[in-house]
Parts: sequence; structure tokens; C-alpha cells
Amino acid sequence: MTILNHLRIKKPNHYLSFRRRHGLRQNLTSNDQIKLLKYKKMMMVSIILFKRNPGIVKIERFMKLSIIKYLSLRYVEDIALEPTVNHSRNIQSFGQSIKKDLRFEAIDIRFLIIQLGFSNIVKLDNRIKMSGEELFLRGLFELVSGSSKHDIANQFGRDFSA
Repeated sequence: MTILNHLRIKKPNHYLSFRRRHGLRQNLTSNDQIKLLKYKKMMMVSIILFKRNPGIVKIERFMKLSIIKYLSLRYVEDIALEPTVNHSRNIQSFGQSIKKDLRFEAIDIRFLIIQLGFSNIVKLDNRIKMSGEELFLRGLFELVSGSSKHDIANQFGRDFSA
């Protein structure tokens, strides 16, 4: 067990999931990246100076300070996120409101899924697996309602990126 077990390395937004990007301070901003480079250089210089001149208290304090600043910018406490819920929506789950919600009858939607060649299991680029039926229903719901991906995620479950 190490000291860093409960810590996470900060990363730029494009390497983080959407839920970690905003409000949790888990992201590495461009300002932070510039500061990290500065503190890394200061850290390296102070380590070299300390090795050449052991025993000088000011250099040792400067070295420790630069290491602390670098680590405090580079690492953040790891926050466990609640898993997203999958509502497993399918044609039957819409019930009688399917015509109102999706503007098609259930039998017509089944026919479209078969004719359009949706496979039983679809694997997305972000490694999420879902049924072809659910994928079609999500897309159709988005077209009909004009809702954002976040509203659709609330309706269907899963993460918005699905």
C-alpha cells in the first residue's frame, strides 16, 4: 500500500469522462500544465543544487517546496463516482405511450429494426454494448423529442455518451 493509493493523476479534459470534467476539479487545465512544467524545472534544478551542496538549508527547503507544489498540482483525491443506471428500455417498456413518444406503432418499429439491419448487440467506440433495439429507440427518441443527450440519458439510463 502506497501513499498515492487514494490519489489520481490529473489529466486534460479530453482524457477524462464527462462526469469527471466539471465540478470535481479532477481535470488538468492549461494553466496547471504550464505551472507543472515550471515546478518540474524548479524541482530538477533544486535537486541538482542540493546534491552539489549538501547541508545548505535554503536549497533543501526550496527543493521540498518545489516537490510539494508539483505533487499538489499533479495529483488530486480520487472520487468514486456512482455507477450510471441502465433502464434497459425496449419497445415493451414504452407501453401504450409508444405512439406518442416515438410517433410509430410498436409493430412498425420492430419492422424498421429488422429492415434496417440492426444487429442484436452493438459495441460502440467507447466500449459500451447495447442491443440494436435500444440503440434504434434512443436515436428515434432523440429525433422525435429533440432532447439533448443528457435528457435522453435520464430517460433511457446509462451515461450520456451512450
